[in-house]
Amino acid sequence: MNLTYKRATIEEIDILTETRIEVLRAANKLSDDIDMSEVEKQSYDYYKKALCNGTHIAYLILAEKYGADKEVVLIAAWLHDIASITDYSLYDLHHIHGAEMAYSILKEYRYDSKKIRMVQECIKNHRGSVKADKNSLEELCVADADAISHFDSVPGLLYLAYVQKGMGIEAGKEFVKNKLARSFQKFCNRILSGLDKSEFFQRRKLYMSELRFEDILINAGTDEFDRITGYAEFPYFHKQIEVICDEGVTAEYAARSIRWLVEVDEAQVREICQYALYYLQDELESTSKGELLDEDIQRIQDPLEILRYMEFGSLNIKVPIDSEVPVLNLSGGCDWQEDEGLHCLMKNGHVIYMGSWNDEDVWDEHLLDDDKYLFNYVLYPRREALRQKAAERLKQHPPKQIPHPEFALNSPVRKFVEFLLAGTEHCTREEAWAKLEGTRLMALLQEDSSLAWEEVSLLYRCYCMERDMGAADMEVYLWEQTHPEP
Repeated sequence: MNLTYKRATIEEIDILTETRIEVLRAANKLSDDIDMSEVEKQSYDYYKKALCNGTHIAYLILAEKYGADKEVVLIAAWLHDIASITDYSLYDLHHIHGAEMAYSILKEYRYDSKKIRMVQECIKNHRGSVKADKNSLEELCVADADAISHFDSVPGLLYLAYVQKGMGIEAGKEFVKNKLARSFQKFCNRILSGLDKSEFFQRRKLYMSELRFEDILINAGTDEFDRITGYAEFPYFHKQIEVICDEGVTAEYAARSIRWLVEVDEAQVREICQYALYYLQDELESTSKGELLDEDIQRIQDPLEILRYMEFGSLNIKVPIDSEVPVLNLSGGCDWQEDEGLHCLMKNGHVIYMGSWNDEDVWDEHLLDDDKYLFNYVLYPRREALRQKAAERLKQHPPKQIPHPEFALNSPVRKFVEFLLAGTEHCTREEAWAKLEGTRLMALLQEDSSLAWEEVSLLYRCYCMERDMGAADMEVYLWEQTHPEP
C-alpha cells in the first residue's frame, strides 16, 4: 500500500465520513441496505469539529516526530476505539475486542499480516487506564495521540461519566479528573521533552523492571507451594482463567505471557480445537466412552463445536529458556477424559502438544519426535504412518531381551549378577547370567523368590562358595544365613 500523506482539511470531510461508515459496516458485517444516516451525521459533526481544532491530525504529527510507520499509525488511529463505538457494552475491554475487530477487517482486505499485528498492538496498548508494555514507536504514537485528544474533548468525557456510566456529580468529576491525569501522565514526559527512540526504550526497560505481579494479575497472591497465582482475562473466550507462576518467573515475563494469551485469535483456537478433536476421536475409537457421552459430541463436523465440551482453566508460566519466544502452557478439562484432563502447549503461535495432562515441558525439543505419536495428538494425522515406521524399526533393531524377567529390575540379585559378578569376572551382564546358569544357587533362587531380595554380598559369597567348595556346603551356609536360630 503506497500512500501519500497530507494534512486533512475541511474540504476532505466527506471522504473522511464515508470512509468511517465503510469501516463500521465492515467491522459489523452490515449490508448496504442498513440505515447508517444517524451515525453518518454524528461522524460528520465530529470531523467538522476535529478538523477545525486540529486534534484529528495528532497521530500523523507524532508518527512523523518519532519516525514511526505512518501507515500503521493511521490505520490504528481509525480503529483504536472501534469496539466501544460498535457496542458500548464492550467498553471495559474495548482495547482487546478492538484488536480482534481490526484483525478481521484488515484480513478481509488482505492487508500485510505483519502490519496487522502492529496495528493490533497499537490498539491493545493505547489506553492510559490499562498498564501495558509498549514495544514499538507506533504504539507510543497512538497512545499519546489518544491522550492528547482527551484534553480537547472534556464535554465528551463528562457525557461518558454522567450519561453513559450514570455517575453522580462528584463521582463524575473525579472520573474525568483521573482520566485527564492518566492521559497527561501517559504522554507528558515524552511529548514535552522530545523523547528520542533510545530514551523511549530505556524508559520502557525501567518501567518493566518496576512491574509487580499486582499490576498484571487479578487477586494476585501465593498458593501452598509459594507460587504466585492470580487471574487474567482470556479475551477470546470472554472469561478469566487462573495464572500460576513458577518460582523464578518475573513479573515482566508474566506480563509478556499474559499478552500472548490475549493475542490468541480464532485461527489459533481452530488449530487447538482440531487437535482436541483428534484426542476425542481416539478416545471414542479405543474405548467405550462413547456410550456415556452426549450423542452430539460424536457427530462434530466443525472443530470449533468441540468448545462446548472442553475448557481451559489455567495458564502455567514457567521460567523460560528464551523469553522472546511466545509460549503458552494451558490446562483444563474435557468431557471425554475427565480424569486426565486436557493439556495444550503452544510455541510461536502453533500447538506443539495436545493431549492428557502429563506435565509436558513446552521447551522439550522432542515433543514432536515420531515416537511421541501415541500420546501427542498433534501427530495424530500421521499416526498410522508413524506406527508402521516404528514397527519396521523394531523389526530391524529388536530390543535386547531382559535376562530372567522373573527377577524384579530393582532386586538385589540383579545387582549381584549384572554389576558385582560382571565386574569381578570382567564380562557382560549376559555372560554373567550365563555363568550363574546351571548352578545350585540359581536353582534355589528360582525355587524361592524371596532369596532374590537377600543382600548382594551374601549372594556373591554363596556363588564363590559353590564354585570353590561345592554346592552342598553353599546350600548349608545359605540356609544358616537366611534362617537364624531364635
